[in-house]
Amino acid sequence: MVLLLAAFLPGIPVPVQAAAVPLLHREDRLHREIENLESQWRTAVIQNDVATVNRLLADDYLGINPNGT
Repeated sequence: MVLLLAAFLPGIPVPVQAAAVPLLHREDRLHREIENLESQWRTAVIQNDVATVNRLLADDYLGINPNGT
């Protein structure tokens, strides 16, 4: 029984690790996408690019400045 159990235990972590790899790649891809969007936002604000800001904002976006406006 011990030999049978020992023969199958080393194979168990492999599928778990294999399943985690695509998740890490997806998280990395999402992280890069968010950084890209933030970079576009920053550049649009600095250059006063209204078209890009409108493209990046949701239709129902509501912003409140530190002074309350």
